[in-house]
Amino acid sequence: MTPLLSLLTLVPPAAARYVATSAARTATDQAMLYREMLYRETRPEASGR
Repeated sequence: MTPLLSLLTLVPPAAARYVATSAARTATDQAMLYREMLYRETRPEASGR
């Protein structure tokens, strides 16, 4: 058994769920920010210029 897997078995399910949820939320926020940045790059009128 790899150290990572044995570590995961020690983490309570609630904590694991919280970590997964916060990671997904962070990834979603990053994707939305990136998409907004690309939108402003491709459409100058969207950024007020």
